[in-house]
Amino acid sequence: MVDTGPGIPTENRDKIFEESFRLQRDATQEGYGLGLALCQRIIRAHYGQIWVDSVPGEGSAFYFTLPVYRA
Repeated sequence: MVDTGPGIPTENRDKIFEESFRLQRDATQEGYGLGLALCQRIIRAHYGQIWVDSVPGEGSAFYFTLPVYRA
């Protein structure tokens, strides 16, 4: 998923996956800051990875991988 929003500052890219972490610009928005933390927990529970590529002022792209199991 790619957006055209304000992007995520480099120093916060790892923090956005922590529970209750919210960027300062989002502090006035409703929510608990759990969405990306829950995504990360679910993906890691399935032995996957999640990460973000972001350019300030140009937007962000979130990616994840999940392993493929063959029976």
